[in-house]
Amino acid sequence: VHPDEMPGALLCADVVVIPSLTDETFCRAVVEALAMGKVVVAYEGGGISEIRDVIQNEGGEAFLSRFRLVTRGDIDALSEEIRRSVQLAHDPAPHRQHLQDLALKVSDFVKRTWSIQ
Repeated sequence: VHPDEMPGALLCADVVVIPSLTDETFCRAVVEALAMGKVVVAYEGGGISEIRDVIQNEGGEAFLSRFRLVTRGDIDALSEEIRRSVQLAHDPAPHRQHLQDLALKVSDFVKRTWSIQ
């Protein structure tokens, strides 16, 4: 996807998966996806884990429900988190409004913490 088309592509997604097998110094894709209110599923390590730590310090476990990390290389765990995240994104249960509110809070925090321009 061309960088100019990325916002539109992210807008269409329910879940953004970042299966990087190497340490990222700073994974801009994570920040962009979270800023757009998307659930992120990724392998842990490097800058991705550091972003997780900042988010956890701000909003605790509730914020981490929007940012799911699994052990690098564990394809079964990655597949399971993707499945759970997609299922949650399409859950018509009454708590859906809570999840949407939480997505907005995480998005606001990410935008205040990191510049995505």
